[in-house]
Amino acid sequence: MFSKKNLKWLSVLATVIMAFVQLGGALVTKTGSADGCGSDWPLCHGAFLPENLPIQTIIELSHRAISGLSLIIVLWLVIVAWKHISYIKEVKSLCIISVGFLLIQALVGAAAVMWQQNAYVLALHFGISLISFSSVFVLTLIIFEIDR
Repeated sequence: MFSKKNLKWLSVLATVIMAFVQLGGALVTKTGSADGCGSDWPLCHGAFLPENLPIQTIIELSHRAISGLSLIIVLWLVIVAWKHISYIKEVKSLCIISVGFLLIQALVGAAAVMWQQNAYVLALHFGISLISFSSVFVLTLIIFEIDR
């Protein structure tokens, strides 16, 4: 499987990809690309990869792809951390928060796409994603602290 010694680089990878999720979400909001895929989710204009790709669609699809990849990487980190360092009392709760809030973030993001978006939903979506990012980051700090 995956050893404890590789936990450091996996945690850094998870933290970096979660930072890209944050930056991608900000880019989507700032460029007005939130409607880049219309009101379809998880598809984009009714297709996995639509034929017409204006910049707003590319930005929105990129954010969705990075978010999906982040779920896989964070799940991988959580499984390995739970297996190897769950004896540290904060690790289990950080693992649950990381994955739980990442899933909630995805659901709120999907709701924002499928139904009318407003500033409150977008703020909630961003706040929830910050919680998930922060928990992954703190888990990374704990992993580095163990190895001192």
